[in-house]
Amino acid sequence: MPFALENYWVWDHWILTSDNQLDLFYLHAPKSLGDPALRHFSARIGHAVSRDNGDTWEVLPPAILPRETPDFDDRAIWTGSAIHLPGGGIRLYYTALSKKDEGRAIQRIGWADSTDGVTFERKRSWNDPDHLPIEAGTTWYETEQSGIGDVAWRDPFVFQEEGTWHMIVTASLPHAPEERQIGTLAHLTSTDMETWEIRKPLVEQELFSELECAQLREIDGKHWLVFSCTPRMQQPKTPGFTWIVEGPTKFGPFDIKDAKYLKNTEIYAYQIFQNTDADWKITGFHSSDDATFTGTIPPFIDWGTDEFTALSDVDLALEEN
Repeated sequence: MPFALENYWVWDHWILTSDNQLDLFYLHAPKSLGDPALRHFSARIGHAVSRDNGDTWEVLPPAILPRETPDFDDRAIWTGSAIHLPGGGIRLYYTALSKKDEGRAIQRIGWADSTDGVTFERKRSWNDPDHLPIEAGTTWYETEQSGIGDVAWRDPFVFQEEGTWHMIVTASLPHAPEERQIGTLAHLTSTDMETWEIRKPLVEQELFSELECAQLREIDGKHWLVFSCTPRMQQPKTPGFTWIVEGPTKFGPFDIKDAKYLKNTEIYAYQIFQNTDADWKITGFHSSDDATFTGTIPPFIDWGTDEFTALSDVDLALEEN
C-alpha cells in the first residue's frame, strides 16, 4: 500500500531489511510550508517499520532532526542509508546542511547509532575535532574551496565487501564548464567505519549533471549501479528519471552509454532492496516535479530489467554532444 502522512510530504527514502521487519527511513517536511519547493531546507528523517513487507506501517519518532545548537547539521537533514552494525544495532548515515553556509548548500555527511532501533545518537560534530563530519575533498571532486556555488556531497550509500566498508556519495567533478555541472560518484573506504579515505570517482560521464541516491547491487550474479537524475539535469535530455547500469564487477567500470531508465517516470530517487522474503523490489517517491509532487511513496514494484528502457533506444547521438 502507499505510504503517506496527513501533515507531511514524504520523498527520498531507503529501507533496511531484517529477518522479520522493514525499517523505512524517509525525508519529510510539513505541508504547512504551502509550496513543496520549500521542503528541501525543512527536511528531516522520519522512521517507520513494517512486519508485513510494506502492507502496513507503524510510524515511529523521527530518527534525525536538524540539530538545535550550531553545527554541520543544524539547517536540514537529507538522504542517507542504514546498515546493521556488526555488534548489533543500526547505524544511520545522513547528509546535512549548516546555517553557517546560508546562501550555499555545502553538503556534509554524518552518522548516528541506535541500540534499540528507535533512538539515534549522533557520532559526528564540528565541536569534536576527533569526530568531524565527512566533507568533500581531494582534487577529484568539487569542494567548498574550489567552487563558489553549492557543493554536492550527499546521499551516502554504505556497505561491506570482503572486510572493507565502502561509501558511495553523490559528488561533482571540479573545474567543470562554468555553465554546466558534471556529476560523478565519489568512492570512500574504511576498515573501522570511523576513518574514511576518499578515493577516485566510481564513474566518468558527461550526460548527467548529478547522479543522486546511488546504490551498488548484486542481483542474480549481475552487478548494477542504481541512480537518479531528472531530464532537466541531463544534456542532451532523455525521458528517463531513474537509471540502472550493469558492470562486470561490483565496482564497475560502468559505461553510462549502456544505462537503462525505469519506464515508470513518475517514480524518482528509486532504490532497489530485498524484502523479508528475499524478493527484490523497487521503491521511490511519487514525482520529482513540484507541479505533480504528491509527497507519497507508491506501492513497491517487482524488480525486473523488463521494467527499464535502454538509453540507446531513445536514439541519442551522445558522441555528437
